[in-house]
Amino acid sequence: MVLRRDDWLDLARKVDWTYRYVDEREVFPSEISGHPWLDHAAWAEWNEVYRTTYREYVANQRAKDDAVLGVRSALSKSRLHEGLDPGWRTTRAGRTRPPGDGSATCGLRTPATT
Repeated sequence: MVLRRDDWLDLARKVDWTYRYVDEREVFPSEISGHPWLDHAAWAEWNEVYRTTYREYVANQRAKDDAVLGVRSALSKSRLHEGLDPGWRTTRAGRTRPPGDGSATCGLRTPATT
């Protein structure tokens, strides 16, 4: 049975380590932890608003990547017509004419226009 994130996240976050052989400032130097440097007691009740697990983070990033790739692909296809051979451009232009105007689609006459 896999536990839901809400069932274990609070417990996992509240594991308080005590450092006996090294000073807390050496474990969390201000160059990495930021300014002002806060000791363990100041962080004891801190609770982040946006909680996520690594698995959720990866899934969210994957969804974002897929969306960006989809937009990139759609934008690249919008310029496809510009790179076509002139013969293909005229064929495509034939498809945009209203039906029944006597024009052929792809160089073929349809039964309705013969």
